[in-house]
Amino acid sequence: MRFGLIGYTGHWTTYAPVLKAMPDAVLAGVAPATEEETVGGFDHAPGHGAETRRFDTPEALLAAGGLDW
Repeated sequence: MRFGLIGYTGHWTTYAPVLKAMPDAVLAGVAPATEEETVGGFDHAPGHGAETRRFDTPEALLAAGGLDW
């Protein structure tokens, strides 16, 4: 399952257990939710890795496709 993350404030505790329960889950893309957030804020997000694409806006993340959830 490939999923995207919009915003990083308080989200990590919500999806981190999914990564443990579903080894095939991949954080495929991230985007800041507000102008105050930056893509650098995702650097230490659970599941963030070399395959994780960074987008400047949630709209760009969703328009890119390739997400299951």
